[in-house]
Amino acid sequence: MFCSYTINNKINHNNTEKLKISKENTIIINNRFETSISDVFAGGDCTTGSKSVVEAVAHGKFIADQINSIFLSKGSSKSLN
Repeated sequence: MFCSYTINNKINHNNTEKLKISKENTIIINNRFETSISDVFAGGDCTTGSKSVVEAVAHGKFIADQINSIFLSKGSSKSLN
């Protein structure tokens, strides 16, 4: 598991050599919120810069749905919901 967080809009991304970071010091993600590391997701301020908590929560819900889809596609008969 990987967790990144921001403090004063600066990402703490120690030990993440494979993680691509933008010029704006945000984590680069694709349209599924997946980072440059397969099956590692990011959302909220560390991907967009300072935004609202509502947007960060929406990112979290979307990411949870993505993780659930991956879980089900790997043969689990149970959803994480």
